[in-house]
Amino acid sequence: PIQALFVVGLMFICINYALSRLATYVESRMARGRRALGADVEQPAEATAG
Repeated sequence: PIQALFVVGLMFICINYALSRLATYVESRMARGRRALGADVEQPAEATAG
């Protein structure tokens, strides 16, 4: 039984590591998208004010 628990624990660690990396990647992509969207929203406001 100890080998089975070891394998399950190893799989648990690998899945958690992969999900953590995926969350970091998605978070950075969303932050880039928000910055680009904010820049696009500001341009028409300046164009109409001038």
